[in-house]
Amino acid sequence: MNILTKAKLRTEAKYFIMLRRKTGLYTSVEVFYLNNKSGVRESFGLSDPAFPYPDPPQQGANAYDDFFYNQKEKYGVNMKFGFKLFPKTSGFVLESYVGLGLALRKNRHTDRENIQDKLLYNSFPFDRAEGNKWIFNFPFNIKLGHRF
Repeated sequence: MNILTKAKLRTEAKYFIMLRRKTGLYTSVEVFYLNNKSGVRESFGLSDPAFPYPDPPQQGANAYDDFFYNQKEKYGVNMKFGFKLFPKTSGFVLESYVGLGLALRKNRHTDRENIQDKLLYNSFPFDRAEGNKWIFNFPFNIKLGHRF
């Protein structure tokens, strides 16, 4: 896969439910945007054997491989719950969170041999299927940092 362009924008508002000297529990809302254009190779099923393919599949084949560009945009919001630990006076911070979110993913294919042909094998969660799709997000993370 060739990544041609990639951009991410995330913003988060945290509200600490409990904040003590060495620990903190919080809830947060995160809004995000992702834009990614990449070159990919996938297998497609033939929908119309009479279609004039630029690079014709082998005689009698039901599928073919195609290199194309996938433009993916994703907008969404996540609700998260997490904690922070500030162990002793070391300056290190340990943070972890889990959450649930909703996103709109828009995939556009360009430079395909036949845009009507369907992906032969859909990867989970149908990451490269063309079109718009509402999906659930399950964000989780563990971060280790240092306070200055």
